[in-house]
Amino acid sequence: MTKAVFAIPGDKDRRTGGFVYEAAVLNVLNDIGCLTNHLELPDTFPDPTPADMNLTLDLVAQCRIRLAT
Repeated sequence: MTKAVFAIPGDKDRRTGGFVYEAAVLNVLNDIGCLTNHLELPDTFPDPTPADMNLTLDLVAQCRIRLAT
């Protein structure tokens, strides 16, 4: 089974054009058997603060561990 994590700033369920598209992509991938998860990045992206960047790096590292198992 293919697994993927999508790093998206903020709440993917927000009703804006980009977020509607991203939610649809995740739904379609799940429907065809690609297990996906949403990694919610801090709202400061695309220009994160140093603290938000450190948090993001920690979250990505945790995803790598979970995807490997």
